[in-house]
Amino acid sequence: MQVCWIVQDNLISPKDLRAIELACEAGGHRYAPVVVPPFTEDIPQFEHHGPVIFYGSARLTVAIAADNPWTPGVFFDEAMFTPSAYAKAYGQHMLNADAIWTTLQEMDAAILANQERWFIRPDHDGKSFAGGVMTSEELLSWRAKLEAAETVISLDAPVVLATVKPLEREWRLFLVDEKVVTGSQYRRGEERELDDALAADLIAFAEARAQTWSPDRAFVMDIAKLADGSYKIVELNGINSCGFYAADVTRFVESLSALASDIYDNH
Repeated sequence: MQVCWIVQDNLISPKDLRAIELACEAGGHRYAPVVVPPFTEDIPQFEHHGPVIFYGSARLTVAIAADNPWTPGVFFDEAMFTPSAYAKAYGQHMLNADAIWTTLQEMDAAILANQERWFIRPDHDGKSFAGGVMTSEELLSWRAKLEAAETVISLDAPVVLATVKPLEREWRLFLVDEKVVTGSQYRRGEERELDDALAADLIAFAEARAQTWSPDRAFVMDIAKLADGSYKIVELNGINSCGFYAADVTRFVESLSALASDIYDNH
């Protein structure tokens, strides 16, 4: 049965859109571009008698997972993709195994004073704000500004605080049924550097972690290599909304299409 790819084409680079379209054509899948206004959660009204895969924004992925009109639609359960959930599963394999779980409101100035720079991100995949590095002073100043203004960022929402670690290289790996199907390096040191070559030990590390625990049958794992040569998990993300970098889009489309067909046939 033909798989339909519903692709949000107003928030994705033309290069990636074209790559998905060509992969769909080559695989005999239906390619259905849709326009959804930014920062909305309006699920497109689209009918297809067969398996459907959505690819688009993280916000819309979360909305579809909560009220999914398709099978499978998305490979995403918000509760399973929180850093607190996968940190429990992966333990010391996490880059931020030393993380502090708190809220913006409860951030302790005394604790912040122990480090000059901190990595902060929300404890969910909805991307209410982008994760990044800030000084202790910047964090407290940002919180004060949020307290003084109306914002979509809740001061009571869980956040992750962790110390900043020097990283040699970083990769994004796409996993389906515990196997790496494609991936890409996206950073070397502080510089963006794309490379589709994946070392055997990197793949083995990712697949071993996925065999231990996976948030879904398909997901994305970002991995860093430290100066001592060890690999650590940076974060997990939903596979329906992640950028490709130099990953093989055709393998991405074919792997997810096969999975979607399997789910549809057996649901």
